[in-house]
Amino acid sequence: MKSWLVVTALILGNVLWLQASARQPSGAMLSESALAITQLRTDLLLDPGLLTKDKADVEAALPAVAEAETFGIRQREREATIDRLLHERGIYGEGLPEAYSEYGKLHFDNGNYQQAAQLFRQAWHTSRVNAGLYSETQLSYLNSLIESLIELEHWEEVHDLHQLGFLVASRIYPPDDIRYLIAAEFYASWKWQAIEGNHVSGGYRGAFDTAQQLSAFYTEVIDKAEHADSAHTERLVSLVLGKARTDISIARALLRSHAARSALGSGRYITETECFDADPDLPGPARRCRQVQLALYEMDEAPAFSVNFALGRYLTQVNQSVARLERIKASTDRLQQAERDWIDSLINTLHREAQGLSRPPRQF
Repeated sequence: MKSWLVVTALILGNVLWLQASARQPSGAMLSESALAITQLRTDLLLDPGLLTKDKADVEAALPAVAEAETFGIRQREREATIDRLLHERGIYGEGLPEAYSEYGKLHFDNGNYQQAAQLFRQAWHTSRVNAGLYSETQLSYLNSLIESLIELEHWEEVHDLHQLGFLVASRIYPPDDIRYLIAAEFYASWKWQAIEGNHVSGGYRGAFDTAQQLSAFYTEVIDKAEHADSAHTERLVSLVLGKARTDISIARALLRSHAARSALGSGRYITETECFDADPDLPGPARRCRQVQLALYEMDEAPAFSVNFALGRYLTQVNQSVARLERIKASTDRLQQAERDWIDSLINTLHREAQGLSRPPRQF
């Protein structure tokens, strides 16, 4: 009896297993997607190089993603600040120039120079309305606008705004203020950058005319500072050196034009302030100034004597710069010995340059 029960159980178990197997799909009945999974190359999945490359790509992208997210957050914060100030204080409200400027710096640092220029311009305009056309507060916004325009290569506007910046500085700072001299250096530095970078319209003639204007600018600033008995006499060294460098460059251009048989026209005249030391035995101030007319020469066909006359004028001014350097060195005790040695070196170099240019040019 027990053996019959065992046999019956075995038969029933086999039947249930066969029924369960019949309900499962066979390998031949797998779907295409299931078959594709079974056909993947497991060696690729196990290749550690691929995993390392993917991880490196992700890690390299993370800083850029984080930077973009940070920029977006700061951008929304700056915009919210400006909107709040506009709502609370109006379009010329207090704090708006600073808010526009901060937003402009964010765009400038991110390379968005067009947006930065617009925001710096808005900050500068708002500052001028609030503080006046000749205010010190506008200068930082104006300089930031100039930096953005330089990146955009808007050279004409850069030149105009540099000129305006010095005009503002000359209205609010007296000639004996060191900030006046710094503003003059800043403007002159841009003029040289414009000449050397070919950012002056008119090609070679335009550059030559700009150099002559720069020479006249140096003369005016230096004479004003000397006439005002500025306490920052040593600060004039860089301006005097810039003046001499400009005059030597003009003299070289004159010699090149002479060698090429292309002389200079008489051009137009400008009024310039010329200061000089008066006779100590005569009554009146020790330093006196007068208005003189000087010609700005143009590169054109003209009598050859114009070249020789202009060359002599600029070499004379180089010698005057040398005399100024010697006078500065003797009149101040704030110069270190190394600075005095440097000025002596400058004087010797300028002497050699002037002597070399004053020799008669070769005839062709």
